[in-house]
Amino acid sequence: MEKEDLKDAVRQLREALGLTQTRFADELGRGMSTVQRWEKVVPPRGKALADLYKLALNRGLNTLASAFHQALILELGASASYKLSGLQLRLNLIINALRNERSKPAERISWAIPELEEAVKELQDLDPFSMTSQSGDVSE
Repeated sequence: MEKEDLKDAVRQLREALGLTQTRFADELGRGMSTVQRWEKVVPPRGKALADLYKLALNRGLNTLASAFHQALILELGASASYKLSGLQLRLNLIINALRNERSKPAERISWAIPELEEAVKELQDLDPFSMTSQSGDVSE
């Protein structure tokens, strides 16, 4: 994810929650200047990304949660075991989205399918011997 996209994601999360920068900072246990910096100058890193991911996930803002999760994975550039942990988080995100009763079933499914496809690709990337057909579908 590009830095500008990540800064936009912070602003989008704050606006989706209907919060001012001050209230958003309070929600995250940070100062308002930190939120301003994330939105305008330097995107969040490390624990801040994890906190933003959790906040978005807990409020049912799955697309934004996914963006923060992906940024965290990219930042850590982790080993296979960490990638598996990230994949587990991603799958939990998808499960929570499918269980979210605030959105229509069709919306949940249309969001989850590409997320699941991406999770399968991530899993296949971890296994260099994975068997896939020309279409990219997992072999039987």
